[in-house]
Amino acid sequence: MHYKTSPVYDDLQKLVIEYAEELTKTVSTPESLMNQLKERLSEQELVELNLTVGLAQVTNRFNESFKIDLDV
Repeated sequence: MHYKTSPVYDDLQKLVIEYAEELTKTVSTPESLMNQLKERLSEQELVELNLTVGLAQVTNRFNESFKIDLDV
């Protein structure tokens, strides 16, 4: 969780990382986090963000279950 205090990321990037973490850990999003994202992202951008996080999770689980080594 060092991203929250890192100067490398701007406020929106920190919210996006937090969103990805919440979806990965709990498959849910706190209302306060979603409201902050809605203030900064369009509905289409939120849908794309959700799909991107979900696709990454599916890909990671698929690769892990088959022990696919991506170090090429």
